[in-house]
Amino acid sequence: MSSQQAVIEQAGELFLRYGIRSVTMDDIANNLGISKKTLYQYVDNKSDLIHQIILAKKAEDHKTFEAIKSKSDNAIEEILSIATCMIKSLRQVSPAVMYDLQKYYKESWQEMEEMSKKDSYNLIKDNIERGKEQELYRSNVDADIIARLHVGSIVQIVQDDLFPMTEFPKDKILEQYITYHIYGVASKKGLALLEQLTLDDASSGTACPI
Repeated sequence: MSSQQAVIEQAGELFLRYGIRSVTMDDIANNLGISKKTLYQYVDNKSDLIHQIILAKKAEDHKTFEAIKSKSDNAIEEILSIATCMIKSLRQVSPAVMYDLQKYYKESWQEMEEMSKKDSYNLIKDNIERGKEQELYRSNVDADIIARLHVGSIVQIVQDDLFPMTEFPKDKILEQYITYHIYGVASKKGLALLEQLTLDDASSGTACPI
């Protein structure tokens, strides 16, 4: 592991545990056992560190989801496995992290949103096309339209005004949504398969990034 990678991973763990605002650059340096001067050899400032953590997280997610896709026998198993990983990740994220990003690091939050929109669109579009080929999704489902609707739904899920985090845990919302999504596109064959699978047992044995 490179020193820069260690900085990103350790800082990410601290942010997840305590929130972003409550963790200082001094805290991160002390946790790593290095001076703050050395820390600034790897990052320009706290905003730059957050930016690098987001890029690393998105790259890790992409790698994991590609692995799930290659291991899954079908489109429904694939989307359930990906949802399982996402739910596990959300359960590890303190609500303070989401709040701090939205309120104090708006550029990083917007960057993460834009990357997530693009990734979600491609993931769902490819999954629907795969499901149609396997006759697990209805033939009249428009992959482009549904993928765009999915992106819009995910945006609404993360918005605190519609689903306040104090009332609606994000992992619970996602669990409900992904089931709703599959029932909306599945064929009779797909519904029969869905009855045999759950979010808990469809993880394909792939380690989920946190």
